[in-house]
Amino acid sequence: MPKSKKRRKLDGTHHLSLLSNLTGFDDHPQRSNSLDECLRSFNRQPGRSAKPSKGEIPVKYYGNQNLQDSSRVEAWNRSFLSWVSGMNYTPGLLPNIDEEIARNFKVKELSSFLLQSCDNLRMPAFERWLLDSKAEEMLEKTTTVQTDPVVPLSASPQSEASQRLLDEIYQVMKDKTKGEKIMSELCRRTNMVCQELTSCSDRYYRQSPLNKGDRVEIENHDSDTISILYSRKKWKKPFCFKINKEHHAKLQSQFFEIHNGETTTVLDSGNQQVFRSFNILVLSLLLRYSALSGGQLLQDLRGGGMQGAIHNEVFGVLEAAFRRPWLEGFASPFNACLQQYCSAFPDIEWHFGSIGNFMDCSLPQGGCCEVNPPFSPGLMNQMSIHLIKLLTVASQKGVSLTFAVVVPTANNLQKSAVAKQSASASFTQMTSSNFCTQHLILPARQHGYIEGSQHLRPTRFKESTYDTSFILLESIHDTSIDMKKLEINLQKSFASRHRDEITQRKNRSEKQIMNNN
Repeated sequence: MPKSKKRRKLDGTHHLSLLSNLTGFDDHPQRSNSLDECLRSFNRQPGRSAKPSKGEIPVKYYGNQNLQDSSRVEAWNRSFLSWVSGMNYTPGLLPNIDEEIARNFKVKELSSFLLQSCDNLRMPAFERWLLDSKAEEMLEKTTTVQTDPVVPLSASPQSEASQRLLDEIYQVMKDKTKGEKIMSELCRRTNMVCQELTSCSDRYYRQSPLNKGDRVEIENHDSDTISILYSRKKWKKPFCFKINKEHHAKLQSQFFEIHNGETTTVLDSGNQQVFRSFNILVLSLLLRYSALSGGQLLQDLRGGGMQGAIHNEVFGVLEAAFRRPWLEGFASPFNACLQQYCSAFPDIEWHFGSIGNFMDCSLPQGGCCEVNPPFSPGLMNQMSIHLIKLLTVASQKGVSLTFAVVVPTANNLQKSAVAKQSASASFTQMTSSNFCTQHLILPARQHGYIEGSQHLRPTRFKESTYDTSFILLESIHDTSIDMKKLEINLQKSFASRHRDEITQRKNRSEKQIMNNN
């Protein structure tokens, strides 16, 4: 009996050290960090079935062109309050952290394999391939099989995304045969990952994210950052996720604005279960965007460069010029500036105001939309086709529809990288379209963006190392707009704030040192 008890104790705790590379809490550096072992350990825990159950299909919440449907929010609030009062958990009520952790580690293994196989290849190459592979899958939408929100279901070496990545591999390796083997192996591993994740998704969907003994706590580090600690009763150490205080407060404000808006039910912000559940959503977002960026974002801030946002002042310029509210086409709860925005993961992000995926929006009533997509050629090609389609329909119906598109300039391709060459089709389609009424080129080093991983970094701003194009597309040209004034104001609002931020941080640091002395 003593041996048996000791074995159960080990089984209940050793999986944390296998996963703890994410946080740096690794007491056993010689142990394997294979996620397969972690998942097996999760499956051995009491109350978890290794065999996925059949029956209900997970409910997906997809927004439309309106603000959040109050009836949907009301239904969620009622189910949530019923659960916290002691009733049964409603499957799919909250995302499952086990699933998000599993996905992040699996994607990390995929990106690590590619980058270790190809010297001098950088993380953005993997990010582009992952985004474009998923975009191709979503475009087809021919399968009824359950898919993963990040990992493509059927990665193929022959896909357009894989062929572009193969060209990038060849540029750094100069060995086409070896490159093809690497590409085939990456696709094989990706398909296995997706099968593993989807095979467990139904179990995760039904499983309560907070069991007895589970804890979610906040730990303050300094004036700028906090840690969200996620732990279980049998774990030696918790998972530790850092996030900037400003962004955590922003998410909290968004969450309660949605759930305590036009509803008869109210979530008490001081209630411990509400607070824990809110932070479960935050952790899921952190892990989901880390996976989308290659799975290494939370560990060492590697990746996420394609998720940059434009300055808030740019929206002010656009709203002042067009005198109408704007929609953000490609945003996230972390970087959204406007009240209405579209995002990549509406199944989670509707809790924070997302109205859905931009590629599903039809905008039949017209309006104004800022479009700053991840700089990935496959996704950008699909986006440009979608924009022209919507503008054509709006023009035929006499509806005013405006898109302000922000993308890398792709008009000088002689010595450009593969990604930029591949994006030239979408760039040309937009700039040569009859709907294009303005094209402003912002020179490299003279403008900037907000960091895509701004919620994790100590600095927010970055200077652009490439030319950026601001492309204005209109179904009905608004002749009342002073285009010259708009151009001047846009140049000012896009001006890089990176150097000023560095100077301010340096001065603040020096002042703190002087005060300490």
